[in-house]
Amino acid sequence: MLQAAGQFRKFGEPALVHLLELLGTRDEGLLKIAGMAIAQFEDIDERHLPSILAGVDNGVPWLVRALGSVKTAAAAKIAVELYLNSESSPGSQEAVAVGLHGERAVPHVVEASTCVVGCVRGHTRLPSYVLWDMAEDARSIASELIVESLNHPGRTAAQQANLLSLFDGIGAPGLVVEQDLVRLRDVAPGLAGEVDRALVGIRSSRSGRIFSARLRKQPSFELLTDVAEVGRAAKAAGPAVVELLSHADPEIRVGATLALGFIEYGEAVPNLESMLHDRRDVRVVWAAAESLGRIGDEAALDALRAVQDSHWHPAVGQAAGAAMARIGAAGNPGAYDGPNRFPIEFFRYMNLGIEACRAVALKAGRSERTLTLGWGSRRTPSLALERDADSR
Repeated sequence: MLQAAGQFRKFGEPALVHLLELLGTRDEGLLKIAGMAIAQFEDIDERHLPSILAGVDNGVPWLVRALGSVKTAAAAKIAVELYLNSESSPGSQEAVAVGLHGERAVPHVVEASTCVVGCVRGHTRLPSYVLWDMAEDARSIASELIVESLNHPGRTAAQQANLLSLFDGIGAPGLVVEQDLVRLRDVAPGLAGEVDRALVGIRSSRSGRIFSARLRKQPSFELLTDVAEVGRAAKAAGPAVVELLSHADPEIRVGATLALGFIEYGEAVPNLESMLHDRRDVRVVWAAAESLGRIGDEAALDALRAVQDSHWHPAVGQAAGAAMARIGAAGNPGAYDGPNRFPIEFFRYMNLGIEACRAVALKAGRSERTLTLGWGSRRTPSLALERDADSR
């Protein structure tokens, strides 16, 4: 239906006018078609804004998306307000409208983040979500506007904290204000934690130092996930991550093993080669193979080849083979395909086909011995696999 509704665009303004007239009907089917069709127009004259808003107020499906095609500051402001108040946000049609406005919406997103009391639903996180989906130029502009707003006379610490949280959705385009954030940290020590988070959010060169301090104070799997997602910018945290390879918590050990690959910490290659022989947690072995592939050091090829040829778990052998292919490939072996790919890449270890491997182990006639795989209760049920201690 959506594709069919999009055909109305071919007929231009006359078709749009007729569709807008349909917004006065009580026929729900016609309203849905009209809303979907109007939302497909890419450039709508601002004189139609009152009709669109009336339809949005009446709950016409899809119509709110059309606000992104009315290319004015007024329409952008309304789109931001509706996005921040929508129960469907951040994955809403209002979010699409804001995204279509891009740079026009940025000042209104930043302004909304100065709210502290009586704020719109969930606003402290929603602005950063919508910024993340904008183009790099828009996020760079947002960074400068955030800093300008941070320095506004009379700005409270609570407002500054809200504004700093926007950098969660900025990424590397925010590096244009890195030094401004460093200076703010010096003059406002009470905001040190918020500034550090902002520096990590923009992938600052200080990210590794910030992560190192936190990992040594209170390590967690979640924090290691953040380190991995920041990637190369967190490379200086490598020594602190290596220290966690022997941590008592199996989740932290897996997280540390994976993180070393994402930050491409080459100095950890010998440590990761040792992890290929871990007998307590098969996920660690798989993660070590993955990380060696991301780092891309040819010195690891022999160790990976040995694992591919002899390891009892099929997924580990496959990971070792893929790592060797990655090391031999041209380009950047450590990169993953965009920020939206990170969760898929990082959490693949959770799907190693444990039950299939149980069948393989039993078929091979291995005696019973419990090997705790460490699937923590935070994410999946704890599982175990029977395997003989010396079955390799």
